[in-house]
Amino acid sequence: MSKVIVSGLLAAVMVAAIVVGVSGGGDSDTSDVVSRISPGIAVLNREVAALRDDVVELTDSVRSLHDAQNELSKDLRSAPVPVPVASGESGEVVPVVSSADLRGYVAAVLEEQDRVKEENRQREREEVRARMEERRRETDALKQGPYDRYNLKINSLGAVLSMTDAQKQGYFELTTAYRDKVEQQTKQLREQRERASEESGDDDGGSRDRRRRSGDREGEREKFREVYNGIQEEFTAEMQQLLSVDQFATYSELSRDARSFYDRDQVFASGEDRGGRFTGGWSGGSSGGRGGGRGRR
Repeated sequence: MSKVIVSGLLAAVMVAAIVVGVSGGGDSDTSDVVSRISPGIAVLNREVAALRDDVVELTDSVRSLHDAQNELSKDLRSAPVPVPVASGESGEVVPVVSSADLRGYVAAVLEEQDRVKEENRQREREEVRARMEERRRETDALKQGPYDRYNLKINSLGAVLSMTDAQKQGYFELTTAYRDKVEQQTKQLREQRERASEESGDDDGGSRDRRRRSGDREGEREKFREVYNGIQEEFTAEMQQLLSVDQFATYSELSRDARSFYDRDQVFASGEDRGGRFTGGWSGGSSGGRGGGRGRR
């Protein structure tokens, strides 16, 4: 408020000075007056700007206080307030609530809310740790067995399909055989590509040669995909002979990775995928690489 009074007085003095200067002299006097009061006008402008900022800050503070008051009112309405009572002269019960009692109760409510939130967070963290530890123990157990690098895949698949030991052994033999088969086929395709490249006398120069080689590589990848998909179909037919009707129906509902003979990761029942890892079946390429992710295909 003092800033407003000072700014008003300063403005009045300046205006009076301008009026006196104009009435008492000509244009030159007016110029002198204006030049003398210009610094004062600049000060006045800064004072007005500062007052504007103060008003904005005060408005924000009032708004924040209003929001806090509304939140406090909601908390007070949502919980019963213990009210001390006293007997009046006629024997009726008269409520007695002091401001100190009310403030203490509000503080207690807020403290209780914070305590409950922290307990809930701690319980959630402990549950997550327990689930992770249980999952780790399950995975370690599945990695044990007579199937070498395929223990995790075969034991988890056996649990999902309720496979017998004989069926799991049969699956192990099929998987290793078909992995060897696809690797042999890709090796033959790679050798064919190398022989064709030598016979054509390819060099490293020329954009036309680069475009042709790029097209050749895409054609080779397509051949590799065809080889893999054909061998996967043969493997699936073998699995149909190995499993019962019900088992094969469940097997058919699994993810593409779980049904792939090239994948060695843990198998989950349909709709119970907990991995979310980048794993999967062979997707083509001269190196027999793996691609794709988990999930229904």
